[in-house]
Amino acid sequence: MPSQDDRGPAYTAAVERSEAAFAAVHTVLGEAPRFLDNAGELAALAAALPPQTPLFIADWPRIAAGERPGDGWVSAVVATIATVVERPLTPVRDNAGREHDVLAPGLELGVWLLPGPDAPVPAKPQACGYYARAIEALEDDGPGVSLPAVSALLHHIAGLLSPAADYSPAAYLPDGSHLAGDILAEMRRLRQVADRLAEIAPAADAEEAADDDDYDDMDGTAWR
Repeated sequence: MPSQDDRGPAYTAAVERSEAAFAAVHTVLGEAPRFLDNAGELAALAAALPPQTPLFIADWPRIAAGERPGDGWVSAVVATIATVVERPLTPVRDNAGREHDVLAPGLELGVWLLPGPDAPVPAKPQACGYYARAIEALEDDGPGVSLPAVSALLHHIAGLLSPAADYSPAAYLPDGSHLAGDILAEMRRLRQVADRLAEIAPAADAEEAADDDDYDDMDGTAWR
């Protein structure tokens, strides 16, 4: 990830150190995510990495984009390279005196859901589960992706509130309960909100794309 312009020797040196750190981790881990079957494999991997490599646990299980787990699916522990944005102990300043964060490699361990024990790691994984997928999309993606994910979550919650659902709160109330009717009304409102969010997602995506030309990098951020 070489600098696109000459921001000075301190900036260039920091980029080179970051590239060397990523190269060292890539040499050990490889380009593709790695399956870990036991503690011995994890210990060997950790011993081969630079000792200062940060370690993370993934927030959510992951699955191939668009898939849902079913019969015969298995879980696997997978190690991947994470990118960490750090404020260095010694400030990295460019020729204009602006300070920059630096990028560093980390090791992330997570659970991935696969259609079978011999299945490869999916090329395009995403968080598994309605809630996890919605939060990940809100944090990482634009409205064309995040709004449908939130819509799916709200539809799922509405389904749980349905009087026909096994765990509906209305099922605990006596027949003819006015509160059960209120729960049904809110369920319908949630579905309306979910439908509306999905409806506006394409237009929001197009509006974001049209605004991309006006985007400028902010001072003091990590380099691209």
